[in-house]
Amino acid sequence: VLLGSVLSNSIGETRAVISHENRKRVVLVSSKLEGGMTAKEVQAEFEARMSELNIPDGVAADFGGENEEVDRSFRDMFVALIAGMVLMLSILVLEFNSFRQSFYLLSIVPLSLIGVLGGLAIAGQPLSFPSMLGFIALSGVIINHAIILLDSIIHRLENDSGRPLREIILDASVIRLRPIFLTTITTVVGMVPLAFVNALWGPLAFAIMFGLSFAMLLTLVLIPVLFFRHPGKYAKAISISEGAHD
Repeated sequence: VLLGSVLSNSIGETRAVISHENRKRVVLVSSKLEGGMTAKEVQAEFEARMSELNIPDGVAADFGGENEEVDRSFRDMFVALIAGMVLMLSILVLEFNSFRQSFYLLSIVPLSLIGVLGGLAIAGQPLSFPSMLGFIALSGVIINHAIILLDSIIHRLENDSGRPLREIILDASVIRLRPIFLTTITTVVGMVPLAFVNALWGPLAFAIMFGLSFAMLLTLVLIPVLFFRHPGKYAKAISISEGAHD
């Protein structure tokens, strides 16, 4: 059978490459953005009008590009934050030999996000990749003050066991107030020039500045209150000392 008897030939345009992803044929459609528009805004409007395209059965549309990269970056940063907190928890448990006190310290990290989001809103900065990067970098710093304060409380409790717990916590907090306050202020002041360098590093600097300031207040209030209400393994020693003091 001659091939020409069953086929007709013609010259036309076709794709030079047939692309596949996960064993499925794919076609990439891309465009540039007009001035004043962002990729997220364009994608949101495109998704709202998807029904007008009349896409046939068996054809699915997926979105990538800049938004896909941003979503992947946020997922990676979230995984990095969780991994960092797990490592910090391991170190704190080895240091203080107590899961209770370790969770007291780690509670400062998620709560400091209140200061970060509030600070970004006050400064008019967006919740962007640099700002989240600043929060992740901040998570390993804000816990230092809490460690110093809690260690001071435990050290005084072991050496001054005859005194009431309230007085011990107050003394330790007063002694650590000045170094915690000064180190926070110096760090915040040092970040001020970075906040006004350009729009890229501004959100990162503001996230660190406001997050660190709010974490300082949390440390000075939350750690003493939690330890006073639930001292954990020191409760028995405290009750014996208070009974002997009475």
